[in-house]
Formats: sequence, structure tokens, C-alpha cells
Amino acid sequence: MHQVRARLEDWLEPRGLRFNEEKTQVVHLDKGFDFLGFTVRRTGGKLIIKPSTAACARLRARLRTEVKTLHGSNAEAVLRRLIPIVRGWAAYYRAVASTTTFTSLDHYLWRLTFKWSRRRHRNKSRYWIVDRYFGQFHPSRRDRWVFGDRDSGAFLIKFAWTGIVRHQLVKGGASRTTPR
Repeated sequence: MHQVRARLEDWLEPRGLRFNEEKTQVVHLDKGFDFLGFTVRRTGGKLIIKPSTAACARLRARLRTEVKTLHGSNAEAVLRRLIPIVRGWAAYYRAVASTTTFTSLDHYLWRLTFKWSRRRHRNKSRYWIVDRYFGQFHPSRRDRWVFGDRDSGAFLIKFAWTGIVRHQLVKGGASRTTPR
């Protein structure tokens, strides 16, 4: 492993770059490492890249604080605040193995929105709340547990609706730094 690091240092030096000793660690892929919100680890002979646990925890904390600040607001304000967060996070992590993570985050977001609606209508039953805020809002999906606003027709998209898009392989001679 250290031979690879020495070769990389030789490759970086003419470009005016070097490793940061405080941040650089050499680990085995079976142990894995976190980088830019992703966890890179070899499991069962395959290299698996997933959203990191810390990134998911940060997103959950952000969603929780956003919903808490919206106590007393209407459903349209909740949707206006949450939809860009969901779209952006799902778009960033859609190129890796994140299906399980997306499902887990959808469940967490459902609990947050259900608690928000229960708090907004303390004297109403949960059946009334489900009829008012949850339904089959998306025209082509048969999911009746989508949070939305019946007045405007707006609805909260789900993480799991984002398709996983694999990266395209780079052709062998495409890089100028690769020896031919």
C-alpha cells in the first residue's frame, strides 16, 4: 500500500501538489473509508460505494430542524422548504448504491411530516389527518402515502423515486496523463 502512495507522490510533485499528512490515511478496502459524503468499502469481493452514515445523519438533522421551524405553517410552506432539499440530496447520491438509504430516508421523512400534521391538528384523528395530507398525489405512481397539499395539488417527492444512474466508463486513451 505504501508503494502506491510513493508512486502517487512522485506523480503529484511535478504538478505542484502533495498529500496532506493530517488527512491522508492508508486503509484496507475491507475496512473502508469515507470521502465527500460517500463510504467506499469492499464487501463480498465487490467495491460498494454508498452514502456515508455521517451524511445521512446530517441530512436527518437538517430535515428535523427544517420541519421544527415550520410548526404553525401550512402544508404549502412545508413543501416549498423540503422539496429542494430532497431533490438535491437524491441527485447527489443517485450514482451510487443508495436504494436502501433512500427507502430509509423516505420512511424518516414520512414520520416527520406525519408528526408535523398531528401537531398542526391536535384535536383531529389520525384518519382525518391521513385523508387530508396523505394520498395518491403523483399522477403515475400508485403510492397513497405521499405527503401533499390538496388545495394546490403539490406533493413531496420521495427519495426512492430517483433512479439510480451508473457512471459511464472512461475509455482507456481518454486521459492525457495515462501513458499510451
